[in-house]
Amino acid sequence: MAARDRRSDEPEGGGGAWLTTFADLMALILTFFVLLLASANMEKQKYAAVAESFREGFAGAGLKYFGRFAFGGAPEAFVPIKAEDVGPVPIDRPATARPATSSQQSTRIVLLDELNDRLSLVVDEGHAQILSDDDRVTVRFSDEFAFPSGAAGIKGEFGEALLRLMPMIASAEGAVLITGHTDSIPVSGSTFQSNWGLSTARAVAVVEFILANANLPIDQARLIPQGRGESSPIADNRTVEGRAKNRRVEISFLADDAVSRRIVTPVR
Repeated sequence: MAARDRRSDEPEGGGGAWLTTFADLMALILTFFVLLLASANMEKQKYAAVAESFREGFAGAGLKYFGRFAFGGAPEAFVPIKAEDVGPVPIDRPATARPATSSQQSTRIVLLDELNDRLSLVVDEGHAQILSDDDRVTVRFSDEFAFPSGAAGIKGEFGEALLRLMPMIASAEGAVLITGHTDSIPVSGSTFQSNWGLSTARAVAVVEFILANANLPIDQARLIPQGRGESSPIADNRTVEGRAKNRRVEISFLADDAVSRRIVTPVR
């Protein structure tokens, strides 16, 4: 009787077994999260270093953050910024667009002064322009002043202007480009078959005149004639005035830099 009463007091359904399994499972889960927390704490400095590296990289590219994530904790709120606060992302310029050095600037100023001195009358009469850019100084002569229509023979006044340029051509440190240009009207009644032929012949004629009349030694390798035909207009070819501006010959003094050396140095 006593034994029967003791058995009736025991819980039914095997509750002791499932509680043991549940306790084991909870212990495993707790152990798993403890290991995760320990791993996160160990890697915190490493993650922070990586995040700092990315931050510096994006900052160097001109980008700005809208928010950040704090490793080892909850993500911080993203902070919105206005579009005007971001500003443009800087774009690298091609190497040929780099600004002139102080030495090149000084040389260019001296060259501009001398050109204006020697060609003042021609410039005042509207037959020539003197232009300056980062890597060159250019003297632009009008077609009407320099050559007969449709021909490559040098006119007398143009020849006199070239003689005045001889000292500067002889002392040039960089290449000297002589470039012929035409308008878009096809050549007719001429010995030249195209505007390319005409513009090239005029550039070569200028080089030959310089070499034939130079009273100072000139490095021929630095004289580079080229014909551009109608490919580089500076005005509208649909008007008479525009076509007159496009017919021209230019003498450009290049700076003594890598660009100039590449032009005058042959490939071997």
